[in-house]
Amino acid sequence: MAILILGDKQSNTLNAVYEFICKLTSHSILWLDDNDIVNNIIINDDISLDKSVVRWSINSEHLTSLNVVGVFNQLGYLKNDCFKDFHPEDIEYAKSEFNAYLLFALNQFKNVINKPWNGGLTGFCQSMPYQWHYVKNLNLAINIPEYYFGLAENIPSELANKKNIIVSNDIYNYGHWTETQSSLTDTSSSIFFYKKPLGIPIVITVFKNIILTKDLYNNCPRQEIINEELVIVVSKLMEHFNLTLATILVFVDDDLHITLGSIEPSFNIEYVSSNHVSDILKAITNNLTYERTSECADNQLGSVN
Repeated sequence: MAILILGDKQSNTLNAVYEFICKLTSHSILWLDDNDIVNNIIINDDISLDKSVVRWSINSEHLTSLNVVGVFNQLGYLKNDCFKDFHPEDIEYAKSEFNAYLLFALNQFKNVINKPWNGGLTGFCQSMPYQWHYVKNLNLAINIPEYYFGLAENIPSELANKKNIIVSNDIYNYGHWTETQSSLTDTSSSIFFYKKPLGIPIVITVFKNIILTKDLYNNCPRQEIINEELVIVVSKLMEHFNLTLATILVFVDDDLHITLGSIEPSFNIEYVSSNHVSDILKAITNNLTYERTSECADNQLGSVN
């Protein structure tokens, strides 16, 4: 039996996951990046209407969707460097075809964190305006930023004149929270214009029933912000985007009012407070090896104290 780790081999997060799993299991553990998958794996799948079995060979290892017990998937996307042997005009087509294959193949494995979804190899959380619109419609006490997306000439004056404004042309850049100054001279194309919420940025790492927090200013947990309505919003977002593991950015003011920044289908060990790192790594390992504790079997989201 084997466990797969998929993603950047320079990642500190994946290295931490790899080392922790090695300590707790006797399973064979293979760490593959996108170049390994595109250029080094031999694919010999069995495809049928009744049942498909993915069969990959790399070096002396033979992996199938039957003998792999879990996959920790942080591929994200396939880089152009993986297709450097292709004619330049064929690279985008080749990427598209291989991406489509992996969307199929990774969904044949059991116990994948995160499963491919909505065209993304590690999931896809739509745009930031989409996320905010979704949370607004939940009608709970979680705020969303003031924002505008459209032609620059039509920006509402009451928003354009505010402080802490961020100007962007990328509605999918979940990490863009640096205030920017712009003359908005180009009025011919759409612009993403939003106000950075007041308060302290806090990253919430969610894995199944576990919610962990980290104050980015003070480098400490903030578990006291987790209230019933936040748990509902987190649960709804995870379900809506079909996620097992996610990173959520919120802003919390002095009165503990919470504003959603964004959610993305990723995991960064640096956003987990040091006293909670082993908690989440153990939970991930238990899930990948089916050695689940009673807490892990609980479907209700909750915090770790």
